[in-house]
Amino acid sequence: MKNLILTLLCCVLFGISGINAQVFKCEPGSGDSLSIGPAICIDSTASGMQYLQFIVTTSSNIYSGTMIQNIPEGSFIKCRYDSDFEEIQNGMEYFYGSDTCIVQIKSGECDTVDLDITVYEYRDFPEECVSTFQNVLFSPVDSIEVTDPCNCNDPGNILDMAGNITLFREVLTVNFANFDDEITLASGDPNFQDENGAPISDGTLFTQTAPGVFELEFYRPSSTSYTVTIQREFSDGAVQGFVFSSMEVCESEDCVPPPIPTMGTWALIILGISLSIFALVGMRQRYGMTA
Repeated sequence: MKNLILTLLCCVLFGISGINAQVFKCEPGSGDSLSIGPAICIDSTASGMQYLQFIVTTSSNIYSGTMIQNIPEGSFIKCRYDSDFEEIQNGMEYFYGSDTCIVQIKSGECDTVDLDITVYEYRDFPEECVSTFQNVLFSPVDSIEVTDPCNCNDPGNILDMAGNITLFREVLTVNFANFDDEITLASGDPNFQDENGAPISDGTLFTQTAPGVFELEFYRPSSTSYTVTIQREFSDGAVQGFVFSSMEVCESEDCVPPPIPTMGTWALIILGISLSIFALVGMRQRYGMTA
C-alpha cells in the first residue's frame, strides 16, 4: 500500500495570504524568480521515512527557467497539471516558464536539507543572466499528519450489510506550537467525508485534544486519495494556509470480512443447541424423579 502523505504550506495556488517564502531571482528587480514556501515535516508509514514538503512557484518567460539541484534520491514532485507524483531523477528538477509544484524532499528523520537553486533569465543575446544560490538550507516547521491511518481493523470503519468496508475512518492531526490558534478546514475534497459519506463542509473546526494538537476525524471511500486546504488563524488575526494531500490508497478488497456461516455450519450449530437442550431436559427429569 503506497502511502506518501504530502503536507505543505501554500499561498499563491490556493489564494491564502500571510505565508512567508524564500524568493530567488537572477538579480534584484528581475522578473524571473523561484519561490519556495516554508517546509513541513511529514511521515510515510509505508517507507518509514520522513520528508520535507514545500510548494515551489516559478515565474519566467518561455525561454527562461529555474532549477533545484542536490535533491536526495527518493524525492517526489507534482506540478499544477500533473495527474500524479513522479520521482525526481538525477538529483535535479528544472522548471520551465511559470508553474506551481508540490515538492517532497526525502530527509531521514526530518533533518535540515541544503539545496542549490539556479535562476536563468533569457533576454536579448548576449544579455543573459544566470545566478546560482548554493547550500540553501530548509528546515521543518510544525507538522501535519494522519495519526490514525486507514486500516481494516479500525472499529470506526463504516461497513455494509455484508461486512465490507464502504468508508475508512482516519484522523488528521495538526501539531503547532501555539495552543491559542484556531484551525479550520478551508477547502475540502469530495473524498474527505463524514460518517454518512457526505463531504465535510468548508469552515469545519478542528478539535484541540491537547495544547497545540488539533484533530479532525474524517472518512473516505475505498481506492481514493484527497487534497484539502487547512487554515491556521493566529490570535492576532493573521492567517496561514496549508495544503495536505494523501497519496495513500486504501482498498476495501484487501480487507476480508468475517466468513458467513454456510448451511452445513448452521446445521451443526442448531444440532449442538438442540442436543444441549435435550440433555438439560433429561437431567432435570432424572433428578426430578429421584428427588
